[in-house]
Amino acid sequence: MQQALGVGPKAAPEPVIDNPDDPDNIRFNMVIPSWMWGPPVEMFVNGTADHQGRTKEEVLEGIVGKFPLRRMTEDGEVADVAAFFASDHAKAVTGQYLLVNSGEMLR
Repeated sequence: MQQALGVGPKAAPEPVIDNPDDPDNIRFNMVIPSWMWGPPVEMFVNGTADHQGRTKEEVLEGIVGKFPLRRMTEDGEVADVAAFFASDHAKAVTGQYLLVNSGEMLR
């Protein structure tokens, strides 16, 4: 375990994503959101529109206009992906990350 944390005798830490000897079969996955439509972003869009004398729609278009889905991900959509990773539907998935961002960043 010390080596997994990078505090053992190894010169450089090596990430340990999965341990086949682990009887608990623990999975390690990550959800990476970007802009998510919800109260904080709505407040940002409204404040920016008021400050710049623009409509909320114009401000929002300036943020999501180049996203492939042309909309902002909603909080619940990120939660759905996290629930998927935690469910038995993803029981053979480990060491993965998923960008949940309406295509803002493609990798």
